[in-house]
Amino acid sequence: MFNKHFSISLALTILFVGFLFMQSAEYGFTQQVCCELPNGTCQDLGNANACESQGNNGTPFDRPPFECDEPSGRCVDTTPPPTGCCQQSPIGCDITTQGACDGVSWTETDATQCPTTGACEDVIGCCEGPGDQCGDATELNCRSNSGQWSAGLTCNDDNTCGPPPTGCCQDSPIGCDITTQAECDGVSWTETDALQCPTSGACEDVTGCCAGPASDECSDDTETFSTCGSNGGRWSAGVTCNDNDTCGPLNVTGCCQEDLEQCSETDFQSCRGEFFEDGSCIDGDTRCDDIPLGCCIISKNDCEFITEDVCDSLNGEYRGNGVVCSEVPECRVPPPTSAVPTISQWGMIAVAGMLGLFSLFVIIRRKELQIR
Repeated sequence: MFNKHFSISLALTILFVGFLFMQSAEYGFTQQVCCELPNGTCQDLGNANACESQGNNGTPFDRPPFECDEPSGRCVDTTPPPTGCCQQSPIGCDITTQGACDGVSWTETDATQCPTTGACEDVIGCCEGPGDQCGDATELNCRSNSGQWSAGLTCNDDNTCGPPPTGCCQDSPIGCDITTQAECDGVSWTETDALQCPTSGACEDVTGCCAGPASDECSDDTETFSTCGSNGGRWSAGVTCNDNDTCGPLNVTGCCQEDLEQCSETDFQSCRGEFFEDGSCIDGDTRCDDIPLGCCIISKNDCEFITEDVCDSLNGEYRGNGVVCSEVPECRVPPPTSAVPTISQWGMIAVAGMLGLFSLFVIIRRKELQIR
């Protein structure tokens, strides 16, 4: 009788353990994955090996946090983006994500609500007073000294807080933008009330190199675009006269960005736009390959490394020149797939062990009863 019960219990245990091994062969005791396939679709599979197999040639993403989004055919990270303190101007803040922040600054934080002061604790703003003093400070430091604090503003000439002044930012050799001094990366910046640059592409009071009108005439940084052109000369900003009495380096070829949608490969002397040394035209001769690129957040989990102008045309959020998307929280790089058994698989293993112990206990108990 004992041998019969033992055989039955042992057989059941072997069958259950065998079932677990068959499951492990199929799933590999690995975490389930979302698999992006080359045909532009996605599906949920048992493991990374199945996704990367010769028949699929897909890219695996751990589940969770990635889940298959059938409309887009992509594995979407469902991890909630981090929250932070979004500083409004002049005073006021919200706890929100960086993508939803439309204020002057955003700082990641674990706080669930803003400070009672209405300012993110480590945000620098404009502190006006007391007296005729004005400077940069946090709200706490400013108010502790009886000052009036504002976010996103700067000190004016009369020591009051106001928006930062805009001016003409001169690019080289010809081309300009109306922006703040902090955002100007050109050769010079001049404060102005103008809303747009002159049609000449040169800030009106910026001096530069003027070649001509005679072939042996050239002057460094003495004339503006208007005065140089009125005398029949050729003007360039940010360069000096060379040995041939022309402006800029000699025998230097590259890419000339003539406007937003047209470029040409020429030398510096012939370029009447923004010049990139050793550059070349790409995208159907529409832009120079050395034009600064950056990360553009088009939508959640949809980021592209493109120019700021293209990003603006897509209504995206441009994070700055040279910023790669892998460094932006909203464009997270998928984590590597894990080979650690999931909780459910560990549970099946534990149940198999408990079943075996219970069967052994029943067998021993029945044997004792038979002896009695």
